[in-house]
Amino acid sequence: MNYKSHLVFYFFLSSVIVSILCFYSGITHNILISLVVGGVYSLLPDCDSRNSKINKYSNRILLASLFVLLLLYIYIKDDNIIYVCMVLTLFLFFLQVVKHRGFLHSVTAMLVFTVPLLFVSLETAFFGMVGYGSHLLLDKI
Repeated sequence: MNYKSHLVFYFFLSSVIVSILCFYSGITHNILISLVVGGVYSLLPDCDSRNSKINKYSNRILLASLFVLLLLYIYIKDDNIIYVCMVLTLFLFFLQVVKHRGFLHSVTAMLVFTVPLLFVSLETAFFGMVGYGSHLLLDKI
C-alpha cells in the first residue's frame, strides 16, 4: 500500500466516526487537530521504510524540532524540554535500526505511540489510534 491509500482509508473511516459522533453526542472544538493527528498516525508505521513519504520528512522534522527545542531551552530553562529532546533523539536512533514491518507494524507500537496523545485529549488519542489501526488493518489485507 502507498501513503495515499492509507490516508484515503483513514479519512473515510474517520468521516464515518465523526458523522456518528455528530449525530449522537456532538463534537468538541479540537476535532480538526485530532483528525490531522490521526492522518499522521495513519502513516507513522511506515517510518521504518526507507522509501516512504513519512520517512523522507520525519528525520528532517525531528532534527528541526530538536534544534528548536534546544534553542527554546536556552531561554526557558525548563527540564521538560530536555526530556522531550532525549525522547526525540532516541526515536531518531530507533528509526535507524528498526526493520520494515517490524515493531512499528504491531499493536504494541500503536499503544506506545497513542498513549502520549492522552495528555492532549481523549479525542486526539482516539483518532490517533484509529489512524494507526487503519494502517495496520490495510497492511493485513
